Amino acid sequence: MPGALTVLAVLLFTVAILEAIDFPPVGRLWPMVVASVGLVLALDKLVLDLRGRGKILSREGILDLAPDMTTPLPIIYKRAARVAIWLIGLYLAGLWLFGFKLVVTLFLFLFFKIEAKSGWLMSIGMTAVWAFFFVFVVDKFLPLLWPQGWLIRVFGLQLPWLY
Repeated sequence: MPGALTVLAVLLFTVAILEAIDFPPVGRLWPMVVASVGLVLALDKLVLDLRGRGKILSREGILDLAPDMTTPLPIIYKRAARVAIWLIGLYLAGLWLFGFKLVVTLFLFLFFKIEAKSGWLMSIGMTAVWAFFFVFVVDKFLPLLWPQGWLIRVFGLQLPWLY
């Protein structure tokens, strides 16, 4: 028997696709892509639930947690707090203080270097791939007005590549 959350996800993504059909062409692109991917994944989960009759089909852990929950709770809380600090820092520094494009790029570099403990070459390379993809692909084909940071607005910095 499929879980109620899986059925709810299938229904919500289906409704989202049906609602997005009436949006203007540029406005429907992002909701249709996200809802379509979500619907495919929810349908996949629904099939797995039906095939497995509600049993767990995989014994792999979720992220870095063992499936038998042998990891002590203080370590789980510490890891969760680290992720929360990274995300709060990204939000405060990115959307509010400096602006989206600059800080997401800086965030990725720092995350690769500090949290993932990648080498300099890997950190710079992965950040460069992100920046190239975001600035030259996403920004050109999906032209949106990215949020400016508070400092950019206050000091009137004219850096068009930041927004």
